[in-house]
Amino acid sequence: MPEAAAIRGEYGIGRHAPWMVLAVSLLVTLLLWQSAVQSAIQEQRIEFEFRVSDISDRIHRRITYYEQVLHGVRAFYLNQHSMERGEFGGYISALAIEKNFPGIQAISFAPLISDAGKSAHVGAMRRSGLPAYAIKPEGRRPAYAPVAYIEPLNERNARVLGFDNLSSPTRKATIERARDEDRAIISEMLVLKQEAAQAPQVGFLMFLPAFRRDAAHGTVAARRENMAGWFAAAFRMDDLLDGALERRAEGIDIGIFDGGAASEPFRMYGVPRYEKSLYSVVVPIEIAGHSWTMQLSSLPEFEEVRDGSGARNTAIAGVLLSLLLSAVTWLLMRDRMRALYSAQAIGRELEMRKLAEHKTRDLHMFNEAILEKSPSGIAVFMANGPCVMANEAYARAIGGTVDEVLQQDFSINASWRRNGLFDYANQALASGLAIRRDIEGETSFGKKVVVECTFAPINVSGNPHLLLIVNDVSDRAEARRALTDSMQQLEEKELAKTRFLAAAGHDLRQPVAAASLFIDALKLTESTQHQQEIIKRLDQSMATFNGLLDALLNVSKLDAGMIKPEYTSINVAEIFNWLEQNFAPMASEKGLGFRLYFPMREALVLRSDIGLVKSILMNLVSNAVKFTPGGAILVSARRRGGSVLLQVWDSGPGIPPEHIEHVFDEFYQINNPQRERSSGLGLGLAIVKRALTLLGSKVICRSRVGQGTVFEFRLPLDASPDERLPKAGDAKEQPDVVNESFAQGKRFVVVEDDALVAQGMVNWLEGMGGEVKCFHSAEDALRHANIDYADYFIADYMLGGAINGIQFLNMVRHKLGKPINAVLVTGDTSAAFIRHAVDCDWLVLHKPINTSKLISALSAQGLAPKPGTSS
Repeated sequence: MPEAAAIRGEYGIGRHAPWMVLAVSLLVTLLLWQSAVQSAIQEQRIEFEFRVSDISDRIHRRITYYEQVLHGVRAFYLNQHSMERGEFGGYISALAIEKNFPGIQAISFAPLISDAGKSAHVGAMRRSGLPAYAIKPEGRRPAYAPVAYIEPLNERNARVLGFDNLSSPTRKATIERARDEDRAIISEMLVLKQEAAQAPQVGFLMFLPAFRRDAAHGTVAARRENMAGWFAAAFRMDDLLDGALERRAEGIDIGIFDGGAASEPFRMYGVPRYEKSLYSVVVPIEIAGHSWTMQLSSLPEFEEVRDGSGARNTAIAGVLLSLLLSAVTWLLMRDRMRALYSAQAIGRELEMRKLAEHKTRDLHMFNEAILEKSPSGIAVFMANGPCVMANEAYARAIGGTVDEVLQQDFSINASWRRNGLFDYANQALASGLAIRRDIEGETSFGKKVVVECTFAPINVSGNPHLLLIVNDVSDRAEARRALTDSMQQLEEKELAKTRFLAAAGHDLRQPVAAASLFIDALKLTESTQHQQEIIKRLDQSMATFNGLLDALLNVSKLDAGMIKPEYTSINVAEIFNWLEQNFAPMASEKGLGFRLYFPMREALVLRSDIGLVKSILMNLVSNAVKFTPGGAILVSARRRGGSVLLQVWDSGPGIPPEHIEHVFDEFYQINNPQRERSSGLGLGLAIVKRALTLLGSKVICRSRVGQGTVFEFRLPLDASPDERLPKAGDAKEQPDVVNESFAQGKRFVVVEDDALVAQGMVNWLEGMGGEVKCFHSAEDALRHANIDYADYFIADYMLGGAINGIQFLNMVRHKLGKPINAVLVTGDTSAAFIRHAVDCDWLVLHKPINTSKLISALSAQGLAPKPGTSS
């Protein structure tokens, strides 16, 4: 039969097909299995690299955190007038380092002692309660850095007392580097002096320099000159890392070596292991100016946890599928012999169905693998609340199990409502948009979490569902809190610095004020020609010092916002004429050319505050004259659109690029480490920057080393200038005129708590013929019966009692029931006081007092009509 023969012939041709299908399927299974194995190894490698990064970061953060402890001890030292052993011990005891800072064995202080001061130092330490104290090792050296204070003072740490850090080359190199760089430095590996002879741990020391209070240490030379000692923290390596790593190092072999190579003689942590590791890495660490090398290798317990289920399942499923496909192929070939055409149709249908099932199965397995391996927590809820799917990561994130999570309903979950998740879920479902929020709170299983939640609406089988993805962001929240704490600490330090500068400025002005008054009193006495010359030179010196203090006061006024611009029309030609009159002679004395450039054919008229503009140009031009050794200075003004570009050029030495951004900081001076008085205070450019900010402009500096510098700024043109422009040389205030006869026969009440200033004021007023009653507190003055008859009152603001100067003057005026003639004097130049003094009804003069201004102020009040009288 031809048909049967044909069928048998086709069957004979295709009888090898099942074996070919089996071979191909097994080959594909092998490739998929190898891919699954490699994927598992790659996932474990990523886990290992993550653990390595986490261990390195934790070590670095822990030591950086402990470095801040030393900075805190130094801040405590700087805020004390003197630091005794008991105060040091109390502060360290409050830190509770054994509890809060595991790994720190002790915190100590080693003062820098000269050979001449050695005996005095040992005697003082023995009198403080350490009768056996001595500097070790014995021997005479140029200088010593013995451990004088150490806490906690237990038996182990007591072994270190008196040990001279400068006697050890390792310690000496470290502390000298810490001194020169003014930062915390870690020593090389060493055995601490606290260790006993048996089984000592390797450790290290962290040194932080301490300089004499109120002494400069901005340069290496200044730091070496003003060195006071070193604070140090002692660490045992095993204790430090066991506390830092906790359980993070399970399954990981960690070795830490001193220096830049993993060499056994320099091993600081860990023990040598010779097992062959699947994963290994060497990581350099730079901490507190020192290099460590960290070698990390995987241990068998880490490698054995690799998930091989995917590869195993792939192999089983592939083999079974291969056998199934080969069997189906054999059946198809047999059926073809019975009904070739029907078998061909059925075969095609079965093949397509099998392919669809295979794809569905693969897709399902793929989705399950993603959910299982995903580090993010994933859950799906129906739109009305019930949970229909959740992975292990989600269950772990909220503190429950998958079975417990699947029983939840977010619509009635109290923790969802308490933490705001319920509202975010409804917003996402209503808007159709994904919503991402950080949530911090307690889950329904009692776990406190800080997580990032993403709420996304999805459609499953035509029904709305809610997809929730959860990621742990506790590290990010902790970093944010740490940043907030650091900013708060910086603000507190800035506030402390402001209070210190205000107090220091007040205390500085008191003796200067007294000296000025005594000089003015001397002028009123009969003296020889030589004495008059000495008095004149004293007066000139005090005038220079007063100018420096006034510069500080101007900075305080600008910082306090007490200077308000008074805008008027300003002719640039008049400003330049004023500059030529004031600075051309000064430049000529130094042999400098002084040139002015501005348009002659058109009038340039600015709209600005003439006082601030003069102050800005005066500071820029005086700096140019002061710091230009030869050549010329050019001041120019050019129209630029609706503004005028003003520039001050010089041919001086120039400013290096690294200094340009700092020259506008207060007290910043280049090449003036000794702060020579002839070079000023370093406030001129700070005043320029603040004044231009007040005017809505900014100063720009360009410079080339060896060629010169240009400072420039822009001010707006006046759209409708006044017909009569004020001249730049016009002063807002008339110069003070000294009329020494005004005090003759007048009665003065002086309230001043500083004895020298009070005596100087009395001598000066009595020298001009005045009658003076002086009191050291407002309370004493108010109790005196005859102050009602005083013609003038001169009161200091900060007095020894509970009443300040403003309160005193207000109380006297209230008591008398009429206005009084008075002046308030003060050495307080803080921004807070300047703002407070705005409400004072009397003129405020800052110490040291300009006696001419004081006379003018009192005289003007004496001549002014009182309320209720006719002028």
